[in-house]
Amino acid sequence: MWLWGGSLAACWARMGVGGGAVALLLTACPADGPDPTPPCASGCGVCVPTACPDQSLTYAKVEPILAAKCVVCHDGKQQDAWPMTSAAALRAKRDEIHTVLQHCQMPPANAPSPLAKAESQRILDWIGCGMPD
Repeated sequence: MWLWGGSLAACWARMGVGGGAVALLLTACPADGPDPTPPCASGCGVCVPTACPDQSLTYAKVEPILAAKCVVCHDGKQQDAWPMTSAAALRAKRDEIHTVLQHCQMPPANAPSPLAKAESQRILDWIGCGMPD
């Protein structure tokens, strides 16, 4: 998230920009410190946690969501759909899962059981906690 990081003059100096481009830079200067708010994916409302939001999250708590919404296609039997039938299988595809959930690309719009935002968020939170068993 971009925030003001000091005065306008300091911001412009850091950006190396003169006054002519001020209108374009009104939100372009990052804050001096880390943003405590997790960045949310545009358009779909899920947030990528920057730290584990719930230490009690385990595979057992996300498995029912996966079984109902993902394993329909990701059962290991469908062509081009890698299995999502175990914590180990999910860990092997961590980055792909993270990306498609962050951008609300899975399940596809025509899926028989779409993920609710809360379900996507729960899986992202589990990933953010290190995907514990």
